[in-house]
Amino acid sequence: MSSADLDYLSGIGGIKRLASRTVVVTGAAGGIGRAAALRCAAEGANIVAVDCDAHALRSLVSEVNQLGSDCSMVEGDISDLATVESMMSVAETAFGRLDGLVNNAATSGKLSPFETAEPEEFARMIAVNVQPVWRSMQLARAPMARRKGGAIVNIASLAALRAERGVALYGMTKGAVANLTINAALDYASANIRVNAVCPGPVETPMLGKMEKIIDASNTEAARKKIASTIPLRRCATVWEIAGAVAFLLSDDASFITGVLLPVDGGKSVKQ
Repeated sequence: MSSADLDYLSGIGGIKRLASRTVVVTGAAGGIGRAAALRCAAEGANIVAVDCDAHALRSLVSEVNQLGSDCSMVEGDISDLATVESMMSVAETAFGRLDGLVNNAATSGKLSPFETAEPEEFARMIAVNVQPVWRSMQLARAPMARRKGGAIVNIASLAALRAERGVALYGMTKGAVANLTINAALDYASANIRVNAVCPGPVETPMLGKMEKIIDASNTEAARKKIASTIPLRRCATVWEIAGAVAFLLSDDASFITGVLLPVDGGKSVKQ
């Protein structure tokens, strides 16, 4: 963990809105997932971190411990539903409870134009981006209901809410995540389980690099400026800004919020 990251997390460590809770985070080895896991840990949560990158997961366990929380790792491909079942089991066996679920793991695919996408890519996108979200929410209901409630946060995308060139299949899967979110929110409300989605705009992650290459492969700096120019705040988000929204929706500060698709996009979704 960099000194800047540690300083940031230490600065919010006194909040402890998630103290003693258990939060499962998929795609936790890097990017938004890692930031969400660390932000939740800084606020007192124990973490079940899920990813196929065992080396990065081990580093995350150490970082979570550094923040004073515990972390159990589940190594596996999220498209294998056995991994989804395992992560739910680990939450209860390691910590005796499940309070929060962050469905973050996803693939952006090739970001190819609509007319050139291949059937195999379509199937892979569904297997990684949609099916595990559906199944994990199914499996989360029972342990959360036993504790009289819980919170689920799905990471969708601004691409779920509007068209973007080059991201047709990705947007399609994130649109499915958004729809699963609102339907689960309706079905789970009687069990006091809140279900919301964060819809990030451009974020400083490897996917942003793919977008830059689509715009101008010969000049990624110019492409970055072009992307930023479409955002009223004139910059892309950091992973910590997305993680902050996730922690809020998991916490009791959002106790009367469910079924919301929350854009975290610097105003991009309202720009005409």
